[in-house]
Amino acid sequence: MKKNTILLTVLVLTMSVLVSGQTNFGWETAVASGDTTTETIDGITVTTTNGNNGAGISIPTNWGGWQGSTDNVVRAGTTTMVTFTFDQSVDVNSILPMDGSGSDVNFTFTRVDGSGISPVNVSLTGGGAPGLASIDLNWTGVTSFTVMASSSSLMAFDNLSVSAITPPPVTLFGWETAVASGDTTTETIDGVTVTTTNGNNGAGISIPTNWGGWQGSTDNVVRAGTTTMVTFTFDQSVDVNSILPMDGSGSDVNFTFTRVDGSGISPVNVSLTGGGAPGLASIDLNWTGVTSFTVMASSSSLMAFDNLSINGGRLSVERASSKFQNVQVFPNPVENTLYVKNISDLKYIKVYNNLGQLVLMSKKDTIDASHLSIGMYFLQIHDSQGVEVKRVIKK
Repeated sequence: MKKNTILLTVLVLTMSVLVSGQTNFGWETAVASGDTTTETIDGITVTTTNGNNGAGISIPTNWGGWQGSTDNVVRAGTTTMVTFTFDQSVDVNSILPMDGSGSDVNFTFTRVDGSGISPVNVSLTGGGAPGLASIDLNWTGVTSFTVMASSSSLMAFDNLSVSAITPPPVTLFGWETAVASGDTTTETIDGVTVTTTNGNNGAGISIPTNWGGWQGSTDNVVRAGTTTMVTFTFDQSVDVNSILPMDGSGSDVNFTFTRVDGSGISPVNVSLTGGGAPGLASIDLNWTGVTSFTVMASSSSLMAFDNLSINGGRLSVERASSKFQNVQVFPNPVENTLYVKNISDLKYIKVYNNLGQLVLMSKKDTIDASHLSIGMYFLQIHDSQGVEVKRVIKK
């Protein structure tokens, strides 16, 4: 059940981003209280605060057309500063600034994060933004920003456009729907099939059910009869994030995880104490482009596993298109400098870690990766035609 819930949540978030890509705050459902208003759309909450304590803030309704606005707006009582704060990190695309008194005034938009990115200055004539249109900010990874007025103003805003920063889609194998037959089990999720095989022919493999909590597992697990090797094989190339290893007999044993592709990437060794992984938690593998891997036990063991996390299948973040087929990202794995080649009209590149957190942004096709921690990262490559995601490993 828990895997289905996780996957459904990921699918809903992913499809929301794919369909619209943007969340628009128009204060149609906002709630004002004292010097603040809050509005929640698409799971994102923005709080708008008047910097002049006690001056208040309101939601004038049905102002559609005024200074380019549509329906409601948010307007602060006389002040020189308004702050926008989000309950999560977002990309801020644009906003429509206005002055409620119809005065000529300058607004300065500044990120509150010490990013060093230059503020954006806007001159309002007669209280309206140039062309009565939204102002592009194009900020990434924002939790708060301020707007300062050059003089006391009835600062007003509409059509705040942001984009959620969604973690890369993940497929999680938990063996809730797996089928066991002899020395193998198979499970298909999100269009990816994984086959788990006991290397000791005839020893069998099973799906113990409702073992949630045992050695950190949740619900079902896959467990091999007495053996020293289990093999995981995928029907397509995937990225393997992590897996929870266990020993069914509760013994102290070492497991060695090895890619079966001659990649030269070092195996991952894990010592299980009393049959459980350290901290009873999944082990990070962070492998890209995998079709098969083996797990070897240091002694005969009742090898067991749960929560195999991959990126791949129809929820894969790397959606090929003819426009991006020639894009090259190298070296991969990378140690210091990463190069992105064969893409024209580059706007910027955003780099996310495996938790979906933004770690850096670059407007160049050469990225300094020397300060990144070891692990898997996702490059969002933006140009005027769209976005492509590439995976890289920092070694």
